[in-house]
Amino acid sequence: MGRVKESLERLPGNRLHAVVFCRNAHSARRDQLFLVFENGTSFEFWTDKGALSMASDLDREDASSLVSRLRQVEGAEVHLAESAESEVHSIESGLDAALRDPLKHLDGQDVSSEELLYLAANRTDALLVRLAAQMPHEALQRWVDALSAAFASLLQRCAFDEMYSLYQGPRDSWLSIVQPSGVLPAQLEMFLGGLSIVNERAFQLLERRAAVHAFLVHFGSNTSRHYLDAGQAEGRELLERMNQSG
Repeated sequence: MGRVKESLERLPGNRLHAVVFCRNAHSARRDQLFLVFENGTSFEFWTDKGALSMASDLDREDASSLVSRLRQVEGAEVHLAESAESEVHSIESGLDAALRDPLKHLDGQDVSSEELLYLAANRTDALLVRLAAQMPHEALQRWVDALSAAFASLLQRCAFDEMYSLYQGPRDSWLSIVQPSGVLPAQLEMFLGGLSIVNERAFQLLERRAAVHAFLVHFGSNTSRHYLDAGQAEGRELLERMNQSG
């Protein structure tokens, strides 16, 4: 085992977000283990000729960028295990939970594209309650920009037909965040339908964006607006419940 470094003293107090393991076929660092923390830092251990070594300091690298960098190395085998206790994934589902407004502190720039897709598909009520709130134009624009980027990320990653079975696919780092709860196009159509009711202005701005427009044209024509209409019905129920709760 290599020398135990003082850098280990910096690890306690950091909340673990993910663990990344990388096996390299053509590197002295044959096996690498990274502890990734919620503050966007990571710490590396590796084996070198049978000895265990460790970094001299924390690195400013989150799980997504770390996995992306490691996979650029030819022959690298990368595995990611993420905590299910992140802030986005711990948001409760259901209308009653949504009315407690668990997202009131979030701004559009606070969450990644993958996390927004997760919220739209899996915590629809919570996200719609947040977007139904009164907000200045600048804040509304940030949400529209973020949602547009989320749909663009989806279309960049997947062919249209793949979205029907995406949740059954391989568990790569992108999928481990998005985690579709069912047929993804239906979930996102319902979200957009709900958005058109709870915040018509946000929906009007969003549907003009190329990625969202392409999504609506393709899936709307295939489903005869069934899921969009269902989302609008849920949006009306949500607004009614919000008014009753004061």
